[in-house]
Amino acid sequence: MKKILLTVVSALIAVASVAQSHREVTLGEGWQFSRDKISWQEVTVPHDWAIDGPFDKKWDLQVVAIKENGEDVATEKSGRSGALPWIGKGFYKTTFTVPQGYSSAKLIFDGAMADPYVYVNGRLAGHWAYGYNAFIVDVTPYMKNDGSANILEVSLENKEESNRWYPGGGIYRPVKLVMTRDQIALDPWGLYFQTLEINKDKACLRVEHQIDEDAILNGNYELLVNITDAQSRLVASKRTRADGMGHFATLMTIDHPALWSPEEPNQYQLFAVLLRDGEEVDRQTQKVGIRTVSFSRERGFQLNGQGRKIKGVCLHHVLGP
Repeated sequence: MKKILLTVVSALIAVASVAQSHREVTLGEGWQFSRDKISWQEVTVPHDWAIDGPFDKKWDLQVVAIKENGEDVATEKSGRSGALPWIGKGFYKTTFTVPQGYSSAKLIFDGAMADPYVYVNGRLAGHWAYGYNAFIVDVTPYMKNDGSANILEVSLENKEESNRWYPGGGIYRPVKLVMTRDQIALDPWGLYFQTLEINKDKACLRVEHQIDEDAILNGNYELLVNITDAQSRLVASKRTRADGMGHFATLMTIDHPALWSPEEPNQYQLFAVLLRDGEEVDRQTQKVGIRTVSFSRERGFQLNGQGRKIKGVCLHHVLGP
């Protein structure tokens, strides 16, 4: 009896693992950081190497004449970037695993300061010649997907006078590992949701997505879009085929929509399921709000047809802290 039970449990686990076409893992714990690749310390990402200090004006010292202030003689200036040690190189390393059954994986970096080079198992997998903005590294050609450890290394360099305010240093935003069972997958940034029109009875929506156009040659691809409300009730569903460029576009309607606004931030859940010959190969989930936005010289900014004032502050980049 025990043997039969174990067999059933194993089969259920196998079925569950096969059915999961899309898996995401945030790589936050277990990182090592070094400024010289000799001495290492354990850190958690997001991480800013400069915030620990020590404070010293040498890090942002300049001898300049500020013509806008009417200065003709260069004098010593400091304080432009907080007197924190952000200049120089930094190195990170950690490990990640890709279970059997996943043939494709991407790393999504939400931000790394600056000029990051990404290595997987000792091979250069990607480079982002900047410090701000997110970027994606396809690690499929460099990874092991048998459940054993993959070594991930990231090198960064902040050059002097590359910033005029405090830029920080390090992997200052989350890092996410996205794995899919199939080599062909939905673009992580390819989902586009738009409210075209709203009246008291319904909302007209447009949903678009993207896959690699070369995939069209390898199978019969469709995109199934399901939208559920706050009570998890299905309120819209539609299936569409990709065009010759790997692009999906579909129009949908929702009856009696709950609109999004700052006072009532109603949200829906959108499920995008990529099908090949009717079988699921990838899926994405996104929270969406139904609202229209417009702007004109005569009426100003309007949200859902109502004029509004835009309120906010000028907030500079705050990095890890």
